Amino acid sequence: MQKKRIHAIDIAKGMAILLVVFGHAVQGINSSEHLGFTTAWSSIYVAKAVIYSFHMPAFFILSGLFVDHWLRKPTKVALWDKIKRLAYPYFVWSIILGTIMQVVQQYTNGGLGFKELVQAPIVPFSEYWFLYLLFFFFMTYLIVGRLWPRGYKPLLLIVGAALFISYPFLPDVWILLRFSKFFIFFALGTYLLDFFTVEEKRKQTWLGLGVSTGAFVCVETLYILVLRANLTHLADYVWFFTAIMGTAMLCYAAKLIAHQANHWSVKALEYTGVISMQIYVMHIIPLAGTRIFLLRFAHVTNLWLVAIIIFIVALIFSYLGSYVIKRCHLNEWFFAEK
Repeated sequence: MQKKRIHAIDIAKGMAILLVVFGHAVQGINSSEHLGFTTAWSSIYVAKAVIYSFHMPAFFILSGLFVDHWLRKPTKVALWDKIKRLAYPYFVWSIILGTIMQVVQQYTNGGLGFKELVQAPIVPFSEYWFLYLLFFFFMTYLIVGRLWPRGYKPLLLIVGAALFISYPFLPDVWILLRFSKFFIFFALGTYLLDFFTVEEKRKQTWLGLGVSTGAFVCVETLYILVLRANLTHLADYVWFFTAIMGTAMLCYAAKLIAHQANHWSVKALEYTGVISMQIYVMHIIPLAGTRIFLLRFAHVTNLWLVAIIIFIVALIFSYLGSYVIKRCHLNEWFFAEK
């Protein structure tokens, strides 16, 4: 029996994955053109900084919403569920992306190829680090949840807070830094399912959106100023508040948009959230390929135009790819789904 989907959550995921794709678009341009606060097209660098200040924390928070439900499954079922949903796509799409990047290695920013692909079991591959890290977040909850079923949530929230506070000073070993940086957001997400399921007056939601947006603008301005001043450790901690306020803003907006669930644009955004995994793993190839073509061969000089074009192309490719895979009954091969 298929569980009933929650419109606002799918809409929030749709908004988050659009931010991820556009974030990767501007990040790719930043890397290839060596942009910064004082270079030409510095607005693209600032746009990247703003998006990266909350888009991945938002995804980790949304990923933690259903942990309680997942932990009610038998241990073997819960483990197999995450192997299929996270580990399997990670390795399949790492092989696909790694093979393609090996062929076009001389044109890419990272120069990734077979060497990095061989290391994929122990070194997160390219942008798929999110899936790698998320798998270990779930495994942490599975282990601690079985050992301490009544107190695992507050315990792991405290652990997440301690890790985040200490992460700027930790060594760069395996996934320690990213685990320490993002685990707190996943832990917070385990407390927030009621935010999406409990009905509240629309006036309260509008108020929440207004307050969170105002707070986000304030802390984001401070964050950009701190980044410009190159105050690295302070920026790490200010970033936490941009992440929280940005995610709150996104979630309140999703709840308001969900009231118009029958509008075609809202349905499109909701569908984008439903296939966010497919978009996440498929958008990198067309995004990088189109960027290389526009900058290296077509010599397009308007970098904002490049960002918009590669964003649109990556989305279209991902939508079509998801549709073709489903129509050809290949979901089980690419995503371990029927």
